[in-house]
Amino acid sequence: MKFFIKFFKSILRYIFIAKLNGERYFSYLICIRKYKSQIKKNGFQNSVQPGEKEYLKFWKKYSKRVEPYSYRLFSHYIKDPKLQKYILPEYIGFNLVDYYLNPINYRDFYSDKNSYSVFLKDTSFLPQTLLYRIGGTLIMSEMNQPAPWYNTKELADKFHKYDKIILKPSVGSASGIGVDLFVLTENGFKNNKGTFLDSDYLSNFGNDFILQEAIKQHPYIAQFNESSVNTFRIVAYRSVKDEEVYIMTSYIRIGNKGAFIDNAHAGGKFIGIHPDTGILNKYVCDQYGQITNTYNEIDFSTSQFKIPSWDKIIDAVKEISKKVLHHRYIAFDMTLDKDNNPKMIEFNIGNTAFWSAMFAGQLCFGDKTEEIMGYCKNQEIKRKNGEIKHYYAYI
Repeated sequence: MKFFIKFFKSILRYIFIAKLNGERYFSYLICIRKYKSQIKKNGFQNSVQPGEKEYLKFWKKYSKRVEPYSYRLFSHYIKDPKLQKYILPEYIGFNLVDYYLNPINYRDFYSDKNSYSVFLKDTSFLPQTLLYRIGGTLIMSEMNQPAPWYNTKELADKFHKYDKIILKPSVGSASGIGVDLFVLTENGFKNNKGTFLDSDYLSNFGNDFILQEAIKQHPYIAQFNESSVNTFRIVAYRSVKDEEVYIMTSYIRIGNKGAFIDNAHAGGKFIGIHPDTGILNKYVCDQYGQITNTYNEIDFSTSQFKIPSWDKIIDAVKEISKKVLHHRYIAFDMTLDKDNNPKMIEFNIGNTAFWSAMFAGQLCFGDKTEEIMGYCKNQEIKRKNGEIKHYYAYI
């Protein structure tokens, strides 16, 4: 009980402070709280570190609030002293970079997974859509026609060529929440709760969803865990200077043995991938930055793994990035199918998990840090001076 009272009081205090200082300050406090906790959890020293003074000086050019805890945590993963000043304070990433590279007023359309078939219809990078629903209207087929009210058997008969299919919310989902896997049985498609798929289930699933084929991943990727589709998180930046697309960070997310979801918040782990070569790091990381060498009975420290067709995957990311016209910093979830074709599961605009890239030993903005930060700071000044008005107020 004492714990809950203490927790409740701390939340009230944070809310009160945020009201006095503005909503952005609330995320600043949350970052401080999170990184202090992770510094302690990993047994790192929470005291002034070499290079910290230079780090604070660099980031104060872009924000009046810069905390040292990001540096004290992530400098254990980004170990080159020449690069450590570019470690991103997540507060600045959320409230400056996300805000100006990915304007809020354009996000809703691109964040709807049902929109992919509109602006990516000329690509081959999407899983096959079977049924979908938008805004609580009729359930639609892949041919953009109203679908019949299928019973369990009819659904199984229509989509029998797929061993597994995926049902997921098309809006408002993250970290695998709400994603459901159905496996074809002799009685119909059934999930791990024993529920069969039919139109009643679909109509009660929500107002916005998409039903797709479950991608059969490449055997090389499946060796890390067969039960989950092990996705590559690849972050791309379309430059404000030359409009070219650059790969900022990349890592592979791997689920626990037997798990369907691969992301870290669901218990999976991730391994950094060198963006230029496709070669995996020698260590595995969890969402708290705790490192192991062995995962799913594979010792990554003694092996060199290289993602096949990495160039094809990167080319796909760059092609898609150029079609997302209103946003410049995008986190893609990609995989490679059994036929060696890159496939996009989804992409994320905003909340791109800066922390995971840094735990994987990578700078969020690579060698584009000063370009990106200079642009975002300049946009911030213009907005405050009333020179630009196309950004909604921060929410």
